[in-house]
Amino acid sequence: MTPDTACATLRDRYFIALLPPQEMQDYANQVRQYFSDRYNSHKAFSSPPHITLLKYDGQQW
Repeated sequence: MTPDTACATLRDRYFIALLPPQEMQDYANQVRQYFSDRYNSHKAFSSPPHITLLKYDGQQW
């Protein structure tokens, strides 16, 4: 896999998700912040709190 292919692959990924009510998102963000601080992990903040229904990479259908 070349760097160009890797970037294209990442760009072609989508997901369908439900966003919970704001109160639940706020709580989830508090939990994510705790884990981020405790384990120095910041990747969890790349998307809002959600429930993933489907991951799609452009090649499934």
